[in-house]
Amino acid sequence: MTTPLFERVLVPIAEPEDAKATCEAVVPYLESSGEVVVVHVIEKTEGGPDKAPREARQAQATEIFALAREQFGDAGYDVETELRYGPDVVDEILATAAAFDVTAIAFTPRPGGRWIKLLTGNRANRLTRESTYPILIVPHSEKETPEITEATAATTGDTDGTGYRVLVPIDGTEEALSAVSHACRAYPTADVTCLYVHESASTDVYASMTGGDSSGVDDEDREWQQEVTQRFEEAQAVANDHGVELETVTFPGAVPDAIVTCADELGVDLIVMATRGREGLKQKLLGSTTETVVRRSPVPVTVVR
Repeated sequence: MTTPLFERVLVPIAEPEDAKATCEAVVPYLESSGEVVVVHVIEKTEGGPDKAPREARQAQATEIFALAREQFGDAGYDVETELRYGPDVVDEILATAAAFDVTAIAFTPRPGGRWIKLLTGNRANRLTRESTYPILIVPHSEKETPEITEATAATTGDTDGTGYRVLVPIDGTEEALSAVSHACRAYPTADVTCLYVHESASTDVYASMTGGDSSGVDDEDREWQQEVTQRFEEAQAVANDHGVELETVTFPGAVPDAIVTCADELGVDLIVMATRGREGLKQKLLGSTTETVVRRSPVPVTVVR
């Protein structure tokens, strides 16, 4: 039996002022009978002094856990807490995820806070590269995110899921197809749209409107259309295993810009991204591209292996 992807979610919370907003942002992505594990990491430098008195940090953790229990408890979820000490935040998060056998890691980066710093440089790469769990990054937003469950669809009259839309960038790799599978499994009532980015040398629609022989341009266009058709057929084959009919869209430009712009223009509610690829998007769904999308996206981003 397959465990629901967000049945048991690990939520790292860095500071008390993050707790309420983080809990409110994560709740819509939990299963109706889900469990939450809240972890707070006290960074301890090996061989050096603590960054703050231990008693003060422990008191801060107690406040965080109380706020989390209140927020998640009021929403009807079971809450476990874990206080960890260590010199590396990422290591402690991943160790907690393994210890509690979670199905996803979710957090909300606060501008200027510790988590936004975590999403820079090698730490972001490590968290997405080393985690064996989907990572859901939920931005602070004024937009209310609906809960994705069969019960919600029934009560709102949105039985076909058209009120919620998931965007999945694809590039023909197995990793990208696993992101399609994830989206179809996690959000079976949503409208899943696959995006293929045309990363041409020039994205100006007038660039090819020159005099002379256009056969070279025509051949290139035909090859690209064949490539797009093949990629969408591969994605649909994966979606068929979950009984989901995909929508498809192509978008020109640099990969991160195209993903964010497309998400905004389509009004999607979630972006699901693979962590790596070998062709097409290549490794641009790691590192700087992931960071760019996370920072600029107006909607949550789930990063999966």
